[in-house]
Amino acid sequence: VLKPEGLAVLNGDDPNVLWMATQTRARIVFYGVGPDNGVRAENIRRDDEGRLLFTLCLGGKHHEVRSKFFGRHQIYSLLAAAAVANEEHIPYANIVAGLEAARPQEQRLNTIRLESGVTILSDEAKSSFETIETALDTLAEMPAQRRIVVLGEISEPPGSQGPLYRELGR
Repeated sequence: VLKPEGLAVLNGDDPNVLWMATQTRARIVFYGVGPDNGVRAENIRRDDEGRLLFTLCLGGKHHEVRSKFFGRHQIYSLLAAAAVANEEHIPYANIVAGLEAARPQEQRLNTIRLESGVTILSDEAKSSFETIETALDTLAEMPAQRRIVVLGEISEPPGSQGPLYRELGR
């Protein structure tokens, strides 16, 4: 149970999380991309290599962040980190520097660049159906002339794998 003097850092864009705000008397900080979030990302876009760029809005300040992440959903982790850092009174410049230095977890939406100029989007760690869908969404948004997908076994499939692979193929 979170004590009243505690802090709840909540995704303000997720209706499944918003109810949590009604369950605590602790101070709440919301993060997300919606305009009502105290910590938010605006102007989300990609650089030429597909990395996410965005404007961090925090405490009345705005700063362009050049992240090393590729998955749009990963912005939420960066925003949550920024919210906690801000609450811990980390200077704004250090928060931005930390967001720009942060790297994706190994085998989770990382890129591998080959000498031939080919870029591989690697997301090979424990491929649940949901993470495969997210990786495919990320791949679809990345700049490329051609895309090739290599899938391994779906881990912990919710049912028979055959229909899941057919759905992913579509």
